[in-house]
Amino acid sequence: MNSYKSVKLFEPKEWPKLSSIVFDDSQYEAYKTALMKRFVLIQGPPGTGKTYVGLKIVQTLYHNRMVWNNNPRNMKPIVIICYTNHALDQFLEGMLEFTTNIVRIGGRSKSEKLIDNTLSAVRLKRKDLCPRELNYKIAVTFGKLERMHFEITTLDKQINNCCVDLLNPEFFLRESGDKKWIKWQIKSLLTNYSNEFDLALIKWLTDCEYSDQNDRKAVVLKPLNRFDVLSQVDENGNTCHRIGGDSNVELDVGEVDVKRIQESRVVDREMDIELKTEAAAEDSPGVCNTIFLSNKKSLNGISRKVRNRLLSEMSVQLVSTDVMTNGEAFRISDVTQLSYVDRWRLYRLWVREYTTSRKRRLDAIQALYESELPFLKNLFLQKDLHLIGGIAIVGMTTTGASKFRPILEAIDPQIVVVEEAAEVMESHIVTSLTKNTEHLILIGDHRQLRPQSAVWELSKRYNLDVSLFERMILNGMPFHQLRLQHRMRPEICKLLVPYIYSRLDDHDIVRHYDDVTGVKRNLYFINHTNRESGSGERMSRLNEFEAKFIIRLAKHLMYQNYDKTQITILTPYSSQYLLINRLLRADSMFEGMRACIVDNYQGEENELILLSFVRSNDQNEIGFLRTVNRVNVALSRAKRGLYCVGNFDHFIKSSDLWSQLMIYVSKADAIGRSLQLCCPNHPNGDDICVETVADFDRKSPFGGCTQSYAHDLPCGHACPQHVCHVSHQFIRCQIHCKQPLKCGHICPNKCHFPDDCPPCVVLVPKVVPKCGHEVEELCSGDGFCYYPCDKTLECGHQCDNACGEDCQTACTVELMKTVEGCGHSLLFQCSRSAVCYRLCGKPLSCGHECSLSCPEPCDESKCMVTVRRRFESCGHEVVMLCSQKLESIECQEIMDVELDCGHVYAISCNKKKYFSKSIDNCSQKCDTQLVCGHRCEGTCVQCNQSRLHVKCDKVCEKMLICGHKCESVCGDNCPPCDQICHNSCRHQSCVHTCGQPCIRCPKACQWRCEHKSCRKRCYEPCDRDYCPLACQKRLQCGHKCIGLCGEICPDLCLTCDKWRANDYLYGIEELFELNKKNLCLNDQNLPKQNQLNELILLSQKSLPNNRIVRPMIAQLLQDLQSATQIDGVYGILSREQLFAIENKLLVIKYLMETMKELHVNGQHITDNFAAIEMPQLFRRMRKFLKFIGTDFVNTGQQIHDCGLEVRFFAVFGQLLLSLKDVVSDTDIKALTV
Repeated sequence: MNSYKSVKLFEPKEWPKLSSIVFDDSQYEAYKTALMKRFVLIQGPPGTGKTYVGLKIVQTLYHNRMVWNNNPRNMKPIVIICYTNHALDQFLEGMLEFTTNIVRIGGRSKSEKLIDNTLSAVRLKRKDLCPRELNYKIAVTFGKLERMHFEITTLDKQINNCCVDLLNPEFFLRESGDKKWIKWQIKSLLTNYSNEFDLALIKWLTDCEYSDQNDRKAVVLKPLNRFDVLSQVDENGNTCHRIGGDSNVELDVGEVDVKRIQESRVVDREMDIELKTEAAAEDSPGVCNTIFLSNKKSLNGISRKVRNRLLSEMSVQLVSTDVMTNGEAFRISDVTQLSYVDRWRLYRLWVREYTTSRKRRLDAIQALYESELPFLKNLFLQKDLHLIGGIAIVGMTTTGASKFRPILEAIDPQIVVVEEAAEVMESHIVTSLTKNTEHLILIGDHRQLRPQSAVWELSKRYNLDVSLFERMILNGMPFHQLRLQHRMRPEICKLLVPYIYSRLDDHDIVRHYDDVTGVKRNLYFINHTNRESGSGERMSRLNEFEAKFIIRLAKHLMYQNYDKTQITILTPYSSQYLLINRLLRADSMFEGMRACIVDNYQGEENELILLSFVRSNDQNEIGFLRTVNRVNVALSRAKRGLYCVGNFDHFIKSSDLWSQLMIYVSKADAIGRSLQLCCPNHPNGDDICVETVADFDRKSPFGGCTQSYAHDLPCGHACPQHVCHVSHQFIRCQIHCKQPLKCGHICPNKCHFPDDCPPCVVLVPKVVPKCGHEVEELCSGDGFCYYPCDKTLECGHQCDNACGEDCQTACTVELMKTVEGCGHSLLFQCSRSAVCYRLCGKPLSCGHECSLSCPEPCDESKCMVTVRRRFESCGHEVVMLCSQKLESIECQEIMDVELDCGHVYAISCNKKKYFSKSIDNCSQKCDTQLVCGHRCEGTCVQCNQSRLHVKCDKVCEKMLICGHKCESVCGDNCPPCDQICHNSCRHQSCVHTCGQPCIRCPKACQWRCEHKSCRKRCYEPCDRDYCPLACQKRLQCGHKCIGLCGEICPDLCLTCDKWRANDYLYGIEELFELNKKNLCLNDQNLPKQNQLNELILLSQKSLPNNRIVRPMIAQLLQDLQSATQIDGVYGILSREQLFAIENKLLVIKYLMETMKELHVNGQHITDNFAAIEMPQLFRRMRKFLKFIGTDFVNTGQQIHDCGLEVRFFAVFGQLLLSLKDVVSDTDIKALTV
């Protein structure tokens, strides 16, 4: 395959010989088929190289893309789809050997090799390929959305601050709109208190607290910090605030869905737009904190204690719900004469007006933001398509194929290769294909893990766990199985053949693996009886003994010089995995060793696999370990050594597969209670058998044996460990180095062979040559001066760096600077130029203030103030941005439209003129009570205005003739019962389901007494009737039996067990008479053959007297089984339905003939009516006839509805016939229409 040769695909003689390529025969056949067939299935058992074959197939297709591509000018890529990120990384890494023209879509790659091939890397590397016009559109749209987002967050802060801080009255003036009384009230504060807005508000709200004591008593002064205000959410989803932990006062400040907007923001990596966070702080309306904590000069007369009390009191007042009405506020003539409580009520009214205005603006900007966002996403999609244009191979996971579906549709691949296809749901593969896909290659193994769904019942009932790969194979689709495995040593491979695979050959390389060091066998099953932990259906299992044994075995193998990356610990249960992981983290020796759940390790392998099976219980339950697919994955991951720990005696009882596997390992002498170890240093020593963790520490503490073993360390010092050990890998020399360093000092560290001595760490005084300062530094240091720099920058400020550092190039001292052009004074760093970041605020021609930043030119087309405008066509009002034109939007007012059926349908005003009032648009639920008792779940349209109801899809729960409840859908006919039949006799019990005929018992009937006996066989009807006499036997208590003659004596006594006997007789008292504390049968009350419910009740009673009704029950069962033998319960019901349909169709046929007669003989009816209305009526009748005859009548409810509808048409036809000489043509037209 390294040299290329041109061949004709469909000429077998031209293909290279097998000896000249790097395939085995099965791989070669799969390779050739993948190039010649449009739909290919390649099954690869573990270790057979299915990934290798897939890479060679893709490589050949890649080098021949000029051949198979239909349009050479538009080269379409090959799409690679894998189930997991690990498999995708592994597959794409293999392709890097023959091309780098690859892009991996999706952001969960862990491969270092694919860093330059991810979509984000391609965006940076190929950004020049994107047209400038597209980049400009993205920049403009993105900048617009950024400004919107900035304003949304600012508005959100302003609204939320209203509950925790005082508002600057200046903002009330801005948002007061046409309410002039608010402006007058605010200006009166400036006149009476202070010419500064914030100080005037503070004085107005607080100065009367000393004069009006009565109102102050109503205020609870509580030492509460304003930062204790906690955000809450009320039941309507609106943000509220609560003070502390005791107050329940809430203030509704509306619903602001900013979080969802932030999550939906699109961030371009190429753009770095710096937001002016200072502007957000500048625009924040709060002043309370600033006044009380900073502006001390204005409030010199108030002590700190009083300020704190005022601050706490304000926090309480801010969240009060007592708000003044507009009418009260409008009638105020002097705000200075208001009481303390009314001042706060008026202030809260101002806040409400302000927040209402802010919310309207927020809603408008949010709607505009969400309308622009899809456009930006589409621009980014176009950009990605430009950047990945010309890419030869595109890789993605099944999740990525769903997430990036627009990209997949745009590149429209001709060839799709799916790896791990047997683990992918069929729907995932189908949705990854496009309409122009011509070549699909599925590579996988349906004998390994199957697709998993979140709901187990869906997998089993609807076969969601059957992949497209498996379904094609089960349906007889040709497939190619790879047969030569290159992974497992032969004794491990024999665990799979013939129990899971019929054939699997071993490559020569696996026959020459070295034996595992330190253990006598390369494959071994350690059998134990320690019980599992964890109970309940949803609780995962764990086995503490197995976890500790596995960890100790891993340590033993590491003592044999195996690297920790060569060992993997597997377990099928997540709780066991967590326990093992916790034990691994507790010892630094295991750092880097991997533990994994079996399901997550498919497609991977390692030299040594340690497997914990966990399950060990008294119920012989092994859970999903009886699943062949999961067992296959667990046993096929090891290359050189596999060691399994479990209660395999328990497994043998629970699974036939495990029984067969244990027969093989028993014959191979690879199972036992203890694991045999061996000492590499003393191979002829005694056997080392370990059964518990303690045995390891006692018999092989350091991977060898317990004999003494003296051997010097590589550094030349004597080894401190005298017990036998295999290597010195985990032994550290404890002797101090004491080697002289170049500086003359002695190395203080312990022996660090073979590394050189580290730099000297002795502190010595040094003079820094550059500056002359004397510093105390490490002997090995380079003389860095850490004194503050005393140099002056060009701007005149002192340098902030250390003396040993270069002087800073940008001064960070903050200064007030005046911005040229606008004259604003703002705080900037000394080195930064003054660029104004305040909002403009200049009046526009529309009358609103400019909301752009100060340096930008004012533009009326960008006015972001929300206004109300009215549509001339409908009269509705709409809240919109001032810059928007009314013609560019449509009225979204919701209106109610009455449909032809009478129901009301809600629709937006702009769609009303195109809306049809037909009942086809009605979505009202029918909700009629059906014959079965359930409510109809159909809609008005589906049920033809509640005349022909849809099938009921609820659970039936009717009592079947066998006594079980029907579990089928109510709208379907009750199927035969699939539960185990409870019929039995003295000789045997029926093992069939209730819907099947019972097994006939050929033995003689045992129903006999002193007076009568039956001579028939057990399954035949008895030739005797019941014996009505009382039983003469005595019970153990000494009292007389209460049963009847010939029946089994009940363990009941009307004297000793009166209450229990009454419980047994409850419901069938009328069948018996109490005669001298004996029960006698009452012939008159005995149920007849047609009283089915009573017979079932009596037969299910635990009384032995059920032999009384045995003949009738036997006859009933015989009739039922005869019906079952004909065609089951479905057949009986189907005949009833067919009979009902036949009657209805005869009526309709008669009605149509009547209509035809009316058409022929009705001379008074006009030609126009005869030519138009009657054929229309006939067409309607034929359509209805076909509808009820084929598509509708399935259930009793539908037969009932159908009968009503047929009778309606019959009456309608008779009415036309009776009125043909009376009514006019116009009336008949109106009637038929």
